[in-house]
Amino acid sequence: MRVDAVRRRGRGAALVEEESPLDALFEEGTEAPSSVVLSSHAAAILTSVITVLLWLLVAAGAVGGVAAWLLRPNGKASASPVAVRSPVGPTGWAQEYLITFLRTGEGQEDRLRAFGVDVPVLDKVTPTSSPPAVSTPLRAAETAPGYWTVTLAVDAPSASGRSDGGGTPACYQVSLLARGDAAAGGTGAPGVPVGYAVTRLPGRIACPAALAGTAQLAYGAAEPDLGDPVDDVVRRFLAALLTGNGEISRYTSPAAAIAPVVPAPYTAVELMTLARGTSAQQPGTAVTAAPTDGQRLRVLATVRVSGPSGVQMLTYPLVLSARAGRWEVAALSGAPTLDASHLPRAAPAATPTEASTLLLTPPTTQPATPEGPSATPSGPLSTP
Repeated sequence: MRVDAVRRRGRGAALVEEESPLDALFEEGTEAPSSVVLSSHAAAILTSVITVLLWLLVAAGAVGGVAAWLLRPNGKASASPVAVRSPVGPTGWAQEYLITFLRTGEGQEDRLRAFGVDVPVLDKVTPTSSPPAVSTPLRAAETAPGYWTVTLAVDAPSASGRSDGGGTPACYQVSLLARGDAAAGGTGAPGVPVGYAVTRLPGRIACPAALAGTAQLAYGAAEPDLGDPVDDVVRRFLAALLTGNGEISRYTSPAAAIAPVVPAPYTAVELMTLARGTSAQQPGTAVTAAPTDGQRLRVLATVRVSGPSGVQMLTYPLVLSARAGRWEVAALSGAPTLDASHLPRAAPAATPTEASTLLLTPPTTQPATPEGPSATPSGPLSTP
């Protein structure tokens, strides 16, 4: 469509409407420039692509959510952590109960009923002569969730009738039910009030047998040698440790965190034997040459100490390290090194499924076993 120029005259003035530059774009029979058409088409394509991409992202998120729900373990939500019940509370209650039991005789049944146990009449029962002051726990095990059997040892009276450690140990088993917080041995949630009920009188059992023979250690026998640098540093170190004679830091490695015994319990230390670790790098013979920096040596020192309390023999497993051409004590080990050929084999650990079953699934019945009665306790729970 063409816009014609129009000339108007009025009052002597001439108004002229000139042809617009855009008129050429809309001439009849002419087409718009190709650049304008292509720009509009590209914008449409871009909008379509962005729309498709947005929908693909939405679909991917939905698919991922469904896949995560379907692929979770067993199609269920993650299981809550297994609450591990502590044996500390049941063990402590059993210790107090056993000591009270050994001190209880006829007519004193109420002393035991305070522990929640249904006590029979203690006809003709007498307290143990010189009953021990403490009992030592040996084992605590659950026969059912929150139902504990505790094995305890006490000093049996000696031939003189005194419980002074001169006789053989006596071992007992105590069974009790724990209720309340799992940290106290029960099956409840944290903060739930705690209570214990002993379910029977203690039972005397055989104590664990001592292992036959002596443990095989990874050391070779060696007599001390005053001229040996290893013997010298060990003797001086133990004197500083036990008598306060000398600075202990003079005989230890810079990174060793070993503090002397304060106050010093002894006045004299005598090195009796010093066994060396047995290996190709740690021969059992004396080390007289200057050691190589970084070289390590295990030793087992036996000393005779004397002080106000008398004379004793003590043993110390040590690890020595060489630095600047001399030996230093690098560590005070907790236990001597065992011969690898005599190391005990550990039993395979229970699988998580077995552990969960043991702790969380109560048995349908409680058969009578040596470790606990089958009947539920009839006495009231007593809160500590």
